Amino acid sequence: MIRSFEGHIPQIGKGTWIDEQSTVMGRCWIGDGASIWPGAVLRGDIGDIIVGHHSSIQDNSCMHTLHGEFDVYVGSYCTVGHNANLHGCIVEDHCVIGIGSVVLDGAVIGEGSIVASGSVVPPGKVIPPNSMVMGIPGKVVRTLSEEEQRWARERWRFYADYTERFLKDGAREIAPKPLESLPRPEDLIQGQK
Repeated sequence: MIRSFEGHIPQIGKGTWIDEQSTVMGRCWIGDGASIWPGAVLRGDIGDIIVGHHSSIQDNSCMHTLHGEFDVYVGSYCTVGHNANLHGCIVEDHCVIGIGSVVLDGAVIGEGSIVASGSVVPPGKVIPPNSMVMGIPGKVVRTLSEEEQRWARERWRFYADYTERFLKDGAREIAPKPLESLPRPEDLIQGQK
């Protein structure tokens, strides 16, 4: 759902996909080719929320600001994982914010960094570029290897491909088919050799 708040209407770039079950409201700017997945909430009621070009905000992620102090900025080519919470922080280009992680007011995640799943980056923490951040509270545990840096910088392409598929499909709601049988565990990807 895209909705206005107090006269502020979200501005959406070209080729962007926003799922109907997400909420993008108020003072939001979403760049070209970005994707906002089911259940994500970008609540631009008391501050600005910016999502850069080709960035992906995954299912059930939440973005909000600290009134009068900190907006939310996610750079271009970023992946924000499922259930991540970004509050009044800056995430520079080419970052990966892991599943269930939290980045708090005034924190800055340097370009090309990875915040590991479940980590909590405390208020005001500044993370240098190309860092691996882990833990509660989140700390830089090391500089990313060259391979990890490439992975972080290219991860956005995976979701850009998904976005293309959803845009082509129309991602429309349909009536379900009747259940004929359940797949067995060995039929799933994990069970394949």
